[in-house]
Amino acid sequence: MATSKGRADERMDALLTLCGQCGCVADIGCDHGYFSAHMIARGLCERVIASDISESSLDKARALAEETGIAGKVSLRVGDGLTPVDAGEADVIVLAGMGARTIAGILERGKDKLRGAAVVIAPNKENHLARAWFSANGYAITRELVARVGRRFTVVSRAEPSDDARALTGPELDFGPCLLVDRTDHFADYLMWRQSVAERALSGALKGNREQDAQTLRKELARISAAMEGAK
Repeated sequence: MATSKGRADERMDALLTLCGQCGCVADIGCDHGYFSAHMIARGLCERVIASDISESSLDKARALAEETGIAGKVSLRVGDGLTPVDAGEADVIVLAGMGARTIAGILERGKDKLRGAAVVIAPNKENHLARAWFSANGYAITRELVARVGRRFTVVSRAEPSDDARALTGPELDFGPCLLVDRTDHFADYLMWRQSVAERALSGALKGNREQDAQTLRKELARISAAMEGAK
């Protein structure tokens, strides 16, 4: 991704859009700190908690914050998951660039830290696991965007605590409850990309005589086809 001195890619833009205006955002697994720099440069928040389990990553985030003149608005913290964040300290929690299984685990272990915070996620795989966690823990997914970066697609989602949170259907878990209704930009392309990935995986499973994997992939392709029909 670009720094705040350059142009952000679509995933960064989607993260910024779904975070919106807030007082304090916690970027969990901040890596180089690009997200923090963009949030402050665009005036979207007053301060950012940038945490990472890696001290070396935080050193890079610290260097970027100093270079871009935002060091006074960024609190850099070393720690695992939500451990470095005080309960109720952040208005929005951001988890991006990791698998949804990891995201769900971080949220489960740090539930007491959320205290009504919105959660914005951009998993790199298994989105359904994060959606299932939201559904089971009183969160409703309020908006989803599809971002294209190179040849890949990422779904960015915002979830908020809600008395109207409900169990999601199979298609909603697979493809996103908001995307199935809104059919946002890139959704059809995202489905075709997923179809292509699954078809290649099925070909490999058949060549390797992995019939159980092949059956799973055939079912996935059938679900994708049904979603594509609904997108027309």
